[in-house]
Amino acid sequence: MLQKGIKRKLFILAVILLLTLFFFINFSVFVPRQEKILVSDEISNPIVEDTSITPVIPREKPTPPKETEIKRKDVIAYVINQLSNDVWLVNLDKGTTLAKIPVGRFPTHGYIDNHRLYVTNTHDDTVSVIDTISNKAIETIPTGGSPQGIVVKGNFLYVAEESDEDVGVIDKNTFEKVAKIPVKRPTFMAFNNARDRIYVSSPRAHAVAVINPDINTVTKMLDVGEFPEGFAFDSLELFLLVANTASKDVSIISLKRQKEIQRLKTGMTPKAVAITEDNNFAFVANMDSSTVSVVGIEQGKVLKDIDVDSPADILIKGNRAYVASYVGNTIVVIDTQNLKVIGGVATELGPVSIVVKEQS
Repeated sequence: MLQKGIKRKLFILAVILLLTLFFFINFSVFVPRQEKILVSDEISNPIVEDTSITPVIPREKPTPPKETEIKRKDVIAYVINQLSNDVWLVNLDKGTTLAKIPVGRFPTHGYIDNHRLYVTNTHDDTVSVIDTISNKAIETIPTGGSPQGIVVKGNFLYVAEESDEDVGVIDKNTFEKVAKIPVKRPTFMAFNNARDRIYVSSPRAHAVAVINPDINTVTKMLDVGEFPEGFAFDSLELFLLVANTASKDVSIISLKRQKEIQRLKTGMTPKAVAITEDNNFAFVANMDSSTVSVVGIEQGKVLKDIDVDSPADILIKGNRAYVASYVGNTIVVIDTQNLKVIGGVATELGPVSIVVKEQS
C-alpha cells in the first residue's frame, strides 16, 4: 500500500510538470504578440524619467535654399542715436548711410506705421514724426513726462510716459490725448498682432502690463524677473521673451497661458532680446557685461557670449543679428549661424534702437 501511494504522488507530480512545460511552450497562445513585445521592451529598455529641458517654443526646421530663390534684400533701418539727438537711415548690409534726420533731445524708441516713423524724445516730452519717403521730420507731438516706448494702433499713438506713470493715448491726427492708462514706470512697448494686445514693460512692478486697446485698460500683469526692459515675440507669436535687467535673466512667457513658464540666466543688465526666425536661439544684449549672450532655447542655457561694447538693442533678419553698440557708436553685425562678428556699421553717438524701414 505504501509503494502504491508513493507511485500515485509521483504520477501526479509528473502530470503537473508536463502541464507547466506545456503552458510555457505555448505562452504565445495566451499572451498577444503586441503585449509580449511591450513587456520585452520594458525589460530591456526600462523607463527613465526624462530630466532634459524640453523646448518651450515651437521650433521650425530650416528649409534649405532653392536654386530659384530670390536673393535676400539688404536690411534698411533707422538707427536712433540717443546722445547726438538724431536718426540715421542706414543700409546695414552695405554699411552706407542714406539720410541723417535731427529729432528732439535724448531720442529713445521708434515705431513705423504707414510711412511714418514716430520717435520718442525723452528729455523734450515729445514725439518726432518722420516721413519715411522724404526722410524728413514733419511734425512734433507733445506727450506726457519722459516718453519711452511707443506703438501705433489704428489712429492712435500709445506712448509710455515713464515719469507720469501711465501710457498716454494720443490721436495721431489731432495730437490730442484721449486717454491715460495707469502703468507703473512704463518703458519698452510692443504690439502683438495675433492677440491684438499691447505689451508694456513695468520695471518697478517687475512685470509686463497687457493692454486691450479696444477699451484702453490693463487686463493683466505678467510677473517676470526684476526690472524688465526689452522683450520680443517668437516668430509664431506664441511666446514672449523678456530681458530682466536686475535679475540678470530672461523670462519666457506663454501668451496662451499668460504666465512665466521658464527663466534663463544671461549676463549683466540684459536690455534687449531678439529671437532667430527658426525659434532656435535668443540673442540677449547684456549692456553692463558688454556681451551678447546666445541662448539655446532647447538647451535652456547660454551657448556662447559674443563681445560687443555696451549693446543696447538687437535686430535679427535672416542669418544676421544687428546689435546697437551704445558706446562703440556702431551697429555690430553677427552671423547667427557661425556666431561670429562679421562686420560693423558706423553711427552717430549712442545708438540705442534699431527700427526696420518698411519695404515697398
